[in-house]
Amino acid sequence: MTKINLTKIKGNFSSLISSVISVREDIIDLIKLDPTLTKENGTNLDNNFNLSLNSRKKKDLARWPIFIIILSAITCLSFSATFHLFGLMNATYFNILNRFDYGGISLLISGSCYPPYYYFFYYAIKYRNFYLILITSFGIGTFLYSLTDDFNKPQRRSLRGTLFLIFGLCTGIPILHMAFFGNTIEGYSKDIILINWYLGGFSYVIGALFYILRFPEKKFPGKFDFFGASHQIFHVLVFCGALFHFMGSLDAYKYRFKNLKAY
Repeated sequence: MTKINLTKIKGNFSSLISSVISVREDIIDLIKLDPTLTKENGTNLDNNFNLSLNSRKKKDLARWPIFIIILSAITCLSFSATFHLFGLMNATYFNILNRFDYGGISLLISGSCYPPYYYFFYYAIKYRNFYLILITSFGIGTFLYSLTDDFNKPQRRSLRGTLFLIFGLCTGIPILHMAFFGNTIEGYSKDIILINWYLGGFSYVIGALFYILRFPEKKFPGKFDFFGASHQIFHVLVFCGALFHFMGSLDAYKYRFKNLKAY
């Protein structure tokens, strides 16, 4: 009578179970890489997986850059409104609030850069961190300088405008990087939308030029003392730029959400 080797059978059974588990894991990995593969087999696994993947995308894709631009815009416009409402009460209020009025602009410019830098360079971590650290440093430095006595001297008006103009132009370098060399950046897709960033940057630049040139009140003295002065035009264009950049931030979020990798 042949003896049954239970130890050998148990070992073979364990190997079989391990093989099944391994194959199952390989199939799951394939589905994650390409969920449409399951459609060829006539199954509904792709629908369940896509639902799970979409919910995972929503959970994992950070939204804090959107809140940064909203917070920076609220802070900038609040500083500006406070200065124009209470700055003329006395010289002390004017001196203090005027500094925060200018400082708020630097916060808005730097805060507006967080969504595009974060979402466009989402997988290019070195570029993303470099640009974010750089713009944060410039923003903080400009804000602190705007609080000094030297920055607020009347003869520094052109310097203030030029500083904000250069600051704004420099923030466009990563956008141009993405526009012209995007195909070399990991996670890049041709459906990227940059128009709102161009329009926002254009608004900031034109606003700064009005401020620096003091047009039109310098050209037509006394005609724009109450309405239409360069400072008012500057604020309107800053608001438009912030609005364009907010819409661009939503575009950037949607772009990255759509092109988020499965894992």
